[in-house]
Amino acid sequence: MPVDDTPENLAICMNYCGICPSLPSPPTPFLFCARGKANTQPIERKGCTCVQCDVWKEYGLTDLYFCETGKAP
Repeated sequence: MPVDDTPENLAICMNYCGICPSLPSPPTPFLFCARGKANTQPIERKGCTCVQCDVWKEYGLTDLYFCETGKAP
């Protein structure tokens, strides 16, 4: 199920992506699982905080690093 791009999901996401060790700060566009890849330099995989995110849990996501790979299927 695709992740809904809503203000509520964005607010939840910002609590997790804002502290992601793999993203430069500030990460954009946030909510990568719904919006797609990060608009930044290449991602250096240093860990992924997605598994802690309530959006990730609510939508039953299994993948990580949406900032690098793009939207959730």
